[in-house]
Amino acid sequence: MRILLSLLLIFMFNELVAQFSSELNMSKSLEYVDKVNTDSIISFYTNKNGQTGIIRDSKKNIVFDVFDKDLKKIHTQIIERHKKETIVGDLFFGNEMRLFTEYAIKKNERILYCHIFNIEDNTHSQVKVYETLIAGRQALYSEMKDHKIAFALSNDGQYLAIASDNLDKDDDSFLVRVFHSNTLEEVYTNTFLDNSPNYFELQDLAISNEGVAYSLGKLYLDGRSEKKGGEANYKYVLNKINNGMNKALSVEMDDLHVETMAISLMENKIHLLGLFSEKSVGQVKGGCSFLVDLETFRITSNTQADLPIEVFEEIYGIGRAQRKQKKELSNFNIDYLLTDDNGNTYIVAEEFYITSSYSSGSFMGGVGGGGFGGSSSVPHYDDILILKFKSSGELEWGRGLFKRSNEHSYNAFLKDGNINIILNSGKDLLEKEDGRTKISKGFLESSALYRFTFSKEGLESNHKILDYKEGYRYLPEVGTYSNNKFIMMSSGKRRKHFAILD
Repeated sequence: MRILLSLLLIFMFNELVAQFSSELNMSKSLEYVDKVNTDSIISFYTNKNGQTGIIRDSKKNIVFDVFDKDLKKIHTQIIERHKKETIVGDLFFGNEMRLFTEYAIKKNERILYCHIFNIEDNTHSQVKVYETLIAGRQALYSEMKDHKIAFALSNDGQYLAIASDNLDKDDDSFLVRVFHSNTLEEVYTNTFLDNSPNYFELQDLAISNEGVAYSLGKLYLDGRSEKKGGEANYKYVLNKINNGMNKALSVEMDDLHVETMAISLMENKIHLLGLFSEKSVGQVKGGCSFLVDLETFRITSNTQADLPIEVFEEIYGIGRAQRKQKKELSNFNIDYLLTDDNGNTYIVAEEFYITSSYSSGSFMGGVGGGGFGGSSSVPHYDDILILKFKSSGELEWGRGLFKRSNEHSYNAFLKDGNINIILNSGKDLLEKEDGRTKISKGFLESSALYRFTFSKEGLESNHKILDYKEGYRYLPEVGTYSNNKFIMMSSGKRRKHFAILD
């Protein structure tokens, strides 16, 4: 009986591993000649019929490309962009891709336009969403921390919400505009944090299928510093906004430090998720989770959980894991917030920081060169952190990937309930003596495309998809997952194609 039970357990484990470690099938589209030489992809979208649309930025133009279900190019449209027109955001649903631009008509007048491109009938139209006055020569929608904009689309695609501040240095009130998505007809406009003397940093926006908008951000208590006297100098505020209604809910941090949080909007509740530290923002000790009931607009669950020891073992090795756990992780940015059909939510974050590199210039001058040295900034896109939170709010598991890179080159998506991470690395993964698997590319090493998979239970597997040998590579970071397929474009100036993983 014991032998049979052991064999049964082994069989069940092998079946469980096989369910999530099976390889994705890969195919390639036909090669095509690109009319516009740019890899600056703004948006990549596939509709339910398998047609794919891509929006690209090409200095003076906006480029719309359309491909059929076999990824054969069927249309390219080039739209001239005014020199005072700036791209500020994009959304897509159904057969339409929406690109929002700000046009500086005068020094204190701004217009928000929406370029609408239908990938089913290849038609383009431009709609003026609204016009407004601003102070001085400021941008209406800037990436500066002082001024924020957020776009959100309801899950059914019926409502569009746009939130922005009023750009007045003495007043941090925010304006939310809600529109019917199909017509861009305004449904309502409302303010939140009206005439507040405190600085507010907008971090996320969501809108329900009923047209109710939810904004999340940091409300600073005194000035704009993250800490005062060693304590957090802010609180998080979730606002519920409708036509003529505005409710604010304070999200207490319990003396923890949280740099950013994000919203996962479900049918009858909101899941707020972030990474917390006991020391300062920018560091990570664990994950925090808040569940908000939409009817009562009250927090029903408040959970903080330290990162599991497995995260530190996989990033630093077993010998250093416990020591590193006491120091916390640093510089992780949340890239993906993924929710499965059962309401479980996954955070996927990547470590990012910048260092300076100095060159003496002794070999840089060349013939006729001055030989002067200088410093340059070096970006680092390193380790990856994956956390799974149950629908009830508890942290179920956490895993880490030990990675080194100087560019952002990965994508994450849910397939069959498993987390898939597609990334570029060196030809061979390095298996270190301390048990870690290092993902990196050596100076003279060729590149390869890899897939890392994490099951519902947190089990990890990886395999190489292909070695790059033909003078190109794929761009998974700007790929798209739709209709149970992941599609990504190849790099290159003129001759390009797609890879399909299914």
